[in-house]
Amino acid sequence: MNNRPIGVLLVGLATAVVAVVYVATASATPAAQTTPTAMATILSRSVLDELDVRVKWGTLRSVVATGRNEQAEVVFQHVVAPPGWSGGWHTHPGVVFVTVAEGVLTYYHELDPCRGRTFSKGEGFAEEAHGYDVHIARNEGSADLDLYLMYVVQKGDALRKDQPAPAGACF
Repeated sequence: MNNRPIGVLLVGLATAVVAVVYVATASATPAAQTTPTAMATILSRSVLDELDVRVKWGTLRSVVATGRNEQAEVVFQHVVAPPGWSGGWHTHPGVVFVTVAEGVLTYYHELDPCRGRTFSKGEGFAEEAHGYDVHIARNEGSADLDLYLMYVVQKGDALRKDQPAPAGACF
């Protein structure tokens, strides 16, 4: 059994402890009202050769795979979002793993865009790859929301793609 991809992924995961490389403001799909801005910090980016990641979590089934001589990126991000923040409706080209470090995240999905699911400190979830899963994350609480995210994408892909609000969305 070839353990090289696992070893390379572990090396990529270990790079999360490096100093802050890039600081950017999180973007959001334009909304009818202005929402507070989150501070999103890219902690680390690692390039991996010939990666094959398969995720199965609840009903989620997702694959990010590179072809021969292609590369993927593992990107670690820290987001601090003030009360009232909205991430805007969006999708991801790759798999995203989200961990709530502080606060409460409310997650809305296009199939039920008015009923959110909450995730509190110590909880997390995975998001679908390939742009099939339109969703929005919001901080509807009274304290800052502190998140850590790990993206696995094809090298060069954006981490997210803004989408219009789905039919029947409450915001």
